[in-house]
Amino acid sequence: MILNKVGKTIRDYKMLKMGDRVIVAVSGGPDSVCLLYFLKEFEKEYNLNLQVIHFNHNLRKKESEKEEVFVMELAFKLNLPVTTIQLDVTGYAKKHGMGIEEAARNLRYSEFEKLAIRYKTDKVALGHSASDQVETVLMRILRGSGMEGLTGIPPVRKLTGKTLVIRPIIDITREEIIQFLNDNRISYCIDSSNKKTIFFRNKVRLKLLPYIKKNFAGNISDRLLGLSNIIREENEYINELAQKADRATVIHRDKNIYVDFKRLLSYNNFLQRRVIHGIFNGRLSLKNVDAVIRLARDGQAGDKLSLPGCVVRKDYRKLIVLSGSQKAKKKISSRRRVKFPGRTIIEELSLKVNTRITGDKPDFGRDKYTVYFDADKVNLEKLAVRLRKAGDRFSPFGIRGTKKIKDYFIDEKVPVYLREDTPLLVDGNRILWIIGMRQSEEGRVTRYTRKILEISVKRKEDNNDEE
Repeated sequence: MILNKVGKTIRDYKMLKMGDRVIVAVSGGPDSVCLLYFLKEFEKEYNLNLQVIHFNHNLRKKESEKEEVFVMELAFKLNLPVTTIQLDVTGYAKKHGMGIEEAARNLRYSEFEKLAIRYKTDKVALGHSASDQVETVLMRILRGSGMEGLTGIPPVRKLTGKTLVIRPIIDITREEIIQFLNDNRISYCIDSSNKKTIFFRNKVRLKLLPYIKKNFAGNISDRLLGLSNIIREENEYINELAQKADRATVIHRDKNIYVDFKRLLSYNNFLQRRVIHGIFNGRLSLKNVDAVIRLARDGQAGDKLSLPGCVVRKDYRKLIVLSGSQKAKKKISSRRRVKFPGRTIIEELSLKVNTRITGDKPDFGRDKYTVYFDADKVNLEKLAVRLRKAGDRFSPFGIRGTKKIKDYFIDEKVPVYLREDTPLLVDGNRILWIIGMRQSEEGRVTRYTRKILEISVKRKEDNNDEE
């Protein structure tokens, strides 16, 4: 029975606990309607407090209005509170130079974060199905994703603070959903845009998958789901091994970290990298991770390595990760001007900052230390680097509104010893970039951008050659 299957998914992934306050995103389509009915079935068992949320994207005037009314009536029928939110997806997409799908997703998640705070929400339930999972994995294969990407859509993930996103019907196929709704004479809406192959996902769903099923593998969906599950399990196992290795080798004391490098080197190279990667919260480049391992393996007692926000020193028995905050604060008590165009070397932070106007197409996501801005929206004469101050706020990329940098660090679980030394790129009073972590919405590149400002930052030890 499909309800039992959903219940198993909820239990296996520990999606719900007694008394949870749950926001249920309902578009009116079959997946979200099915999700709502299932959660209504589990309402008493888990003593849930359900809140229906509907986003009107205002993309299909009559259909959008019809769907909004449908969801309100459905919530009333199930005796559940409902909130509808109007989104200007088209305007947002034009303003930020992005596609409709990306714009809609950014707006929804921005609203989810606000709603989670307003309703003190424990969980946000989304109606992604096994069919969505198949499409996602195939899309990521086509885009050349790595191991993490091929795990697909996570059944459970963090949204913000203590709020989690859950996907209770992630193991149910679209065919099973339609069958359930038809068997129980439950009505739903059909989104006409799902038939438009201008969207990548729709093209994969409507053209590529049927073609593969017909000409290559009729069971491609099962194979892709199997691949995703295997990789997710293997990745979880590797993470467990890395956590055990971390517990056996790493000690956190005050603001410093001590690593038993002899024990660390007893593990294979892959786990060594995962442990070092974890110590620095994923902020180090592969080159720097390997540099730490080389220090452990080949360095002499007393040797040091400068890294973002800290210094790693080799002792006779330990690698010691020392916070560099006090030294940095004394020497960079105010902002340091950044040349444009050109290179600025900030000795106190061992940073090289390069700025230029580029005629190349931006390679977004190339690495954590290269970002692009609309040059006409940035005050080039006031570009500077400084450290964090109490009360600093910024506008996280892809999210409307501002957020305290302190809260951002807490949400992203940035280690305390790194927070005070994380450099910020500013232009006057605006924070443009938490260097190596998150770009701001301020000055972002859009389709209307005429001049693209490229800013890249390197640690001095990363480059021995002068450009």
